[in-house]
Amino acid sequence: MDNKFTSGRHSIFADSIAGKPRSAAHNNSFLALTMAFCLVTFSLSSHVNIWILLIGLVAVIMRFLLYLGLYQYLPSTRIINILGIISGVILVVMSRNMSMLSVMINLLIMASALKIMVLHTQKDLLFIFISVLFLAALGLIIHDEFLFTLFYSGLVVVLLITLATHFAPSRSVSQSLTKTLQLLAQAFPIALIMYILVPLFSPFWQVPSPKQETTGLTDVVKPGNIADLAQSADLAMIVRFTEGPIPKFHQRYWRAIVIDQFDGESWSQSQLQRAYQQPLLAITQPQQHVISQPSDNIHLTQYKSVLMANQTQYVPTLDAIIDIKGNSHTPNPYIITASNHAFNSQPQVFTTDYSAISMLNVNHQRELTQLETEQYLQLPPRSQKLNNQLAHQNPRTQVWVTELTKQNTTLKQLITAFNQFILTEQFTYTLQPPLMPENMVDQFLFTHQTGFCSHYAAAMGYVLRLAGYPTRLVAGYQGGEQVNDSTLMIYQYDAHAWLEVYSADIGWQRLDPTAVIAPQRISDGLAHALSNKDEYLAKESFNLAKYTHIPGIAQLHRLLQQGSAVWYGSFRTFDNEDKQDLIKTLMQHLNIEHPAWFSILGLSLIGSCLAGYFIYGRTDTDIQHYPPKKFVDWLALHAASSVVAEMHQITTWFIQHEYRATGDNHLTGKQIKAGYKRLKRLAK
Repeated sequence: MDNKFTSGRHSIFADSIAGKPRSAAHNNSFLALTMAFCLVTFSLSSHVNIWILLIGLVAVIMRFLLYLGLYQYLPSTRIINILGIISGVILVVMSRNMSMLSVMINLLIMASALKIMVLHTQKDLLFIFISVLFLAALGLIIHDEFLFTLFYSGLVVVLLITLATHFAPSRSVSQSLTKTLQLLAQAFPIALIMYILVPLFSPFWQVPSPKQETTGLTDVVKPGNIADLAQSADLAMIVRFTEGPIPKFHQRYWRAIVIDQFDGESWSQSQLQRAYQQPLLAITQPQQHVISQPSDNIHLTQYKSVLMANQTQYVPTLDAIIDIKGNSHTPNPYIITASNHAFNSQPQVFTTDYSAISMLNVNHQRELTQLETEQYLQLPPRSQKLNNQLAHQNPRTQVWVTELTKQNTTLKQLITAFNQFILTEQFTYTLQPPLMPENMVDQFLFTHQTGFCSHYAAAMGYVLRLAGYPTRLVAGYQGGEQVNDSTLMIYQYDAHAWLEVYSADIGWQRLDPTAVIAPQRISDGLAHALSNKDEYLAKESFNLAKYTHIPGIAQLHRLLQQGSAVWYGSFRTFDNEDKQDLIKTLMQHLNIEHPAWFSILGLSLIGSCLAGYFIYGRTDTDIQHYPPKKFVDWLALHAASSVVAEMHQITTWFIQHEYRATGDNHLTGKQIKAGYKRLKRLAK
């Protein structure tokens, strides 16, 4: 209950500890704050040094023991200071290789953990409360996914409830929750108005760059690294088709990177491809597509994409991309290279959005330059013929291709022969292939005969180059989960690699050997292509996508996907240009001509809200001036029956003592004091 009756001028939090120490045993507010710290630290664990995590773990264990009463002694101030100095020095030394944001996270977690060890006063509690609140804000910067937004929002509510129950322990949790939600509802209109009026500012720090296996594709394809990427359930992009239906699953090749340099073990981008990504330096600029297919097979599609931060400049688009632009009024940062993939002039360290137009079922057909032909036929130096002798890098493949081309003299025959070979030899598709440290193609084709998409694409690309056909690898995504009639969600486990081979008559032709050995991967997705179902999201034990076969989980997963689509489509990408458009629309509806008047209107609304809250609050606190009987009537609506009964008796004695001439005022005064003591015990 509210304890406003205990003192005429007292705060509504009459039970506040006001800086005095409180027992740690069975202190629910201390425990809840520790749990909130534990959760926010776990969510940021990938950015926290292991030794700081250990300090946090020790602090959490100590707080649990104190709560249970199994441990009664807090560390001395000297020990905490020494530990803080040592940890700070180590953090300063290690900060040279850390981003500013990571240093801030580690520093806050370290300070909060040390303070949790000695938590026993209001000052300690407020310090930890503010630190955990700030860590949640940092978490929103790093994890901008919809699920994390729900998590951190819920964590903030828990923190506020913890603070409310700590300062007013006589309240029940439901009462504290109701009061907290009321305060948040009152603050929401002011926050919304300020969000519209105040422009967004550029961040003062950069988000730390996670490893490639969890963030996205790179310009080096090594058999196995895309398999690692496919173990991640992180969201890669959300696509909403604005014109035409969603393409069929097997048509969804999201082209991101063209890779054309092979060293015998891995594929990477050549200097030629890097030059294509700099339009002013490019030797050959993109040309209009020459379409070799019948026109009735061509499908034009338009879509808007929201691309998650991936620390790269590669932009996945459907093949073949013919136009792309950013969804803002700033200069368009996107280009289309001569290899027909989109490229962002700036690293994508934050979520970005763009609009694109693609043409499906077409080939890129234009005559190659001499430099391009040489690059797309490039072979590792040791793979070339030396004195009419084959070098000893992937020698079995070189001998095999020599024999194969004698019997298969055309490109079509060679492709058929390769596909027939991997089918006859019963190759398998797996996310956990054995290591192939040397002569990777030889080991893959003739020893292990199992691998992921990058193994098949790399091996086939090498075979075609040995046979004299210009070839390049392409990395990107394939597929995507359909959320509604117009929206797809593409995850990191949709990462895929394929190849393209050039011929003068039809141009660049897409080849995907994965479709031969694991056709379900191209028609239904990764989960349906793996013979060993345990490989699917093996490192994502807590992700719902891994358990969609369980009744109810699939529906929950789809509900969260739809929430993510709304979050990213309507809120997450809402920038300054969108604010300006919204303000212009509101000004037109309200017949406001000058922006200054709109700002004044917004400030007036904020002032009105604050005035209304203060008036409401004053009305609420006027109970301090109620007559005794009216106060008891008000109390009956807000307190337990036992408290109301005791207060009713005290009020009766008070009236007798103050307003009635009785012969025993001294006895009445004693009764009032005794009743007040009982009332305080009931209010605790």
